[in-house]
Amino acid sequence: EILPFLWTEKGGLRKLDTSGHDFEVEGWMRAHAISGDGRVALGGTNMSNAQAWIDGGPRIDLWKKFGAIDAYAVNRDGTRVAMDTLRPVQVTTDGYTYTAWYNNGVGVWNAKTGAMSKLPALQWCKDLAIPPYYDWLTGALVDPCATSDQATVDASFGLVPVTLFDMNDDGSVMIGRMGSFWTAGFQGMMWVDGLGWIKLGDFFRKQGVAEAYKLGMENPLSINGAGNEMVGGLVGVSMTWYVDMKQVFVCQNGQSVQAGFPGAAVAKVQHSYQHVDPV
Repeated sequence: EILPFLWTEKGGLRKLDTSGHDFEVEGWMRAHAISGDGRVALGGTNMSNAQAWIDGGPRIDLWKKFGAIDAYAVNRDGTRVAMDTLRPVQVTTDGYTYTAWYNNGVGVWNAKTGAMSKLPALQWCKDLAIPPYYDWLTGALVDPCATSDQATVDASFGLVPVTLFDMNDDGSVMIGRMGSFWTAGFQGMMWVDGLGWIKLGDFFRKQGVAEAYKLGMENPLSINGAGNEMVGGLVGVSMTWYVDMKQVFVCQNGQSVQAGFPGAAVAKVQHSYQHVDPV
């Protein structure tokens, strides 16, 4: 049996609330992350259904509230909790109709207010290619990205799955991976407020970090409170990169200049965009 627990220096070890959870049907439940102030704990079930506990109180089923899965990343005060979400879709195949669950983008939940917002969607084909595959019924090679428009791809495949593993203290920088084992593999991703989604491979290449962009960091796992030091590696490989991002290169007036990350770098990039003459 796997059960969620909370340990504090004063109170020691105690089990978190699991009332209403059917262990025989839904399997185990665990807690696996906590906010910096210790108030918001996150967890999941055998079905990856996201759970939360505030101040060690009643269980909050984020799956039932938002269709949320894989909640690992939370900022210091629990005002930003990142999780992937799913939506139900009725699918009919060969006369049989069933409910499928399609990815529906990254949600950001404020544990203090209960509000839920969404980060901009990552889309198949636009942000991550779907490799061509053989239709075993027809024998044809199917390439959805070459033969379908974006609306059809979104309707047929949903959005790209994204698992965010960690974020900095204020929640302005989040790290994780997009993709899946079954479709297109994984790519490391970083969300930066004011800049949006950044593929880590692109980020490292532009920063001249040859080792990281050649081998990749598909699995960024942890970032420090300031959002300028990160560790991660490759999926399934026992290796770890440490990345010092305290100073990064940005383009200013056509020249590469160094700036502190994330704050100063974001400001310089935004300033640069504001002063580009329209084409």
